[in-house]
Amino acid sequence: MALVSAPIFTVCDAASIREGLLNVLGSGISRIGRATFPAEFTSTIAVQLLIEDSDLTEDFTVRIELVGENGEDRGVPSYEEVFGQPIGLEAPDEPFTIPLVLSGGPHIPSSGRYKLVLFVNKHEVAHYFISAREIPA
Repeated sequence: MALVSAPIFTVCDAASIREGLLNVLGSGISRIGRATFPAEFTSTIAVQLLIEDSDLTEDFTVRIELVGENGEDRGVPSYEEVFGQPIGLEAPDEPFTIPLVLSGGPHIPSSGRYKLVLFVNKHEVAHYFISAREIPA
């Protein structure tokens, strides 16, 4: 398996991908206020994976999970996608990036502190803390 890191793993207002470039707007959201729970996750998750030493001989799976403050599974659906050797790599021994934009993320079951965890092939690559709290309507 190639060495994988996530130089960018953030919650933001919006993000897009153009010609392999990740464009991020309003990054760094760490608190979500909602009148009631469970609530929709209306922010966007932006990810840039860096694949180094890219001797990819097999597919790899990228998964994002929302877990509770103490690491307990909150029963929240996760994002999961399988990637393989990118087509058209001119120099397969050079590092390359994979940008991802995830809109309409997991539902937030209740107020509290959460951790978004980014896994590649079941190995934690990055995490991001976020708090959800009830606010008056």
